[in-house]
Amino acid sequence: FKEAQFGMMVHFGLYSLLGGEYKGKRMDCIAEWAQSYFKIPNEEYHLLAKAFNPVYFNADEWIKLCKEAGMKYFVITSEHHEGFALFKSYADKFNVVDATPFGRDIIAEIAEACYKHGIKLGLYYSHDQDWEEPDAGGFIENKWCHPANNYWDYNPTNTIEDFQKYLDRKVKPQVTELLTNYGDLCQIWFD
Repeated sequence: FKEAQFGMMVHFGLYSLLGGEYKGKRMDCIAEWAQSYFKIPNEEYHLLAKAFNPVYFNADEWIKLCKEAGMKYFVITSEHHEGFALFKSYADKFNVVDATPFGRDIIAEIAEACYKHGIKLGLYYSHDQDWEEPDAGGFIENKWCHPANNYWDYNPTNTIEDFQKYLDRKVKPQVTELLTNYGDLCQIWFD
């Protein structure tokens, strides 16, 4: 970071469709936590994937803008706490390629644009909190927003059935996909 100094981190996912609002109510914290804040059940939240179609998304434009501004790196959420991946994942079908009308691998397009324009690529990955998963970690209260684990669909007593099962089934395979399918990464931001 001392050498790179200036870069960008982008949070992008299904929560982008909500923009911090749900059923006429506005959040008082960070919008990517909408599912937790409003305790939206997965069955309902997953319907957002059917509407996720960012037709104006242009990775080349985003990365060119970074370069023109003097940035040296670009970090994007490959998967946030909602459990939705912005890349083609063979470990879980809740991803931009398999679950949306958009059907394109956003991380692949960002990676290609970064390499084309000489911007270093970093990926954010939520390895502990995953509201889609009954065995994911988290905690009941946090200072950022609201509950970090999905106790409204699972775990009403904040117990985790088998975190290792979740880690082995989803996290390790997805992190392997990220580390092997998108070229040289300057960082992976685990949250």
